[in-house]
Amino acid sequence: MARTLIRQLPSATGAEVTLRGWVFRIRQLAKTTFLILRDHSGTAQCVIATEALTGVKLGVEDTVEVDRKSTRLNS
Repeated sequence: MARTLIRQLPSATGAEVTLRGWVFRIRQLAKTTFLILRDHSGTAQCVIATEALTGVKLGVEDTVEVDRKSTRLNS
């Protein structure tokens, strides 16, 4: 799948996307982990079930690739 830049996410709502970037911030709660992903075009929040990260050591400035469906939350 082709890489999607974070700045392209608003036009990709509902589509499968591949994001590549580095971990800018992590907030881990009991059931949910919030990962702020950054690339040269901006930042995006990725929401992950904490149990899915069992055994994964993830730190700030680690590089990651995320393949998922893009959604947009209305605020």
